[in-house]
Amino acid sequence: LAFRYCTELKDINLHDGITHIGERAFIYTGLTEITIPKGLTELSKQVFDSTPIKSIVIPDNIKIIRERAFDLCDNLETIVIGDGVTDIELCAFETWRPATVSVTLGKNVTTMGKNVFDGCTGTLTITGNIPYTPSSYSNYNDWLYGADFTEIVVADSVETIPDNAFNFLYNSLQKVSIGTGVKSIG
Repeated sequence: LAFRYCTELKDINLHDGITHIGERAFIYTGLTEITIPKGLTELSKQVFDSTPIKSIVIPDNIKIIRERAFDLCDNLETIVIGDGVTDIELCAFETWRPATVSVTLGKNVTTMGKNVFDGCTGTLTITGNIPYTPSSYSNYNDWLYGADFTEIVVADSVETIPDNAFNFLYNSLQKVSIGTGVKSIG
């Protein structure tokens, strides 16, 4: 909670030697952009929750994006998740106001929590694994629950689209582009 409620804080320079930023460190600040230090390996729970950040690039040094790290960042337009990220926890990019975003999911994400992109619309580009988080209610992919992506781009680097990959996007999905590397669709 180091800078919580510092609503006039618009800019911060973080050096690459920083190895830890605690939970909710920048919650409710006025940050509109942030460069993630190279010394970090994870983004803490709710670290940038409820900030007006417009664009975020998660560098390859980040392995885990904790629960609600960018929750209620309703101004997000671009999310690029680096190839180092393997785990994204519950509601990491959830928004309560429909937000049209361009999301690029890195090649090595294997574990996704529920409702990761809840409230997000726009384009989802997948460059590697298509994670599957089974729902306890039916055969849909729980990390997509609440998301309303209108377009899915599956990059050439993807080989398999698993069962139920995009099953829950039935009310919003309008366009799908499947890359030349895809050999199997579940």
